[in-house]
Amino acid sequence: MRLHDLRHTVGTYAGQTGANAFLVRDKLGHKTLAMTGRYVSQDAGPLRELNDRVEQRIASALAGEATAEVLPLRQPARQKWS
Repeated sequence: MRLHDLRHTVGTYAGQTGANAFLVRDKLGHKTLAMTGRYVSQDAGPLRELNDRVEQRIASALAGEATAEVLPLRQPARQKWS
């Protein structure tokens, strides 16, 4: 094992925690996202989950189902001017 291998592990684990590419780049001290991409092994799980949620929402909208609860706006309190 080399110290360089540990950088790959840190980059991969940081990506798996849900950190965005900019945070991983900064953690590893890279100047570019392209370099960070060489260190981070992508996990397909989060992308698959995101795709499933987006597809479900689109299917619900096409079926005419409500996708969110609409809440009424509260009126701001009136200010007294002196």
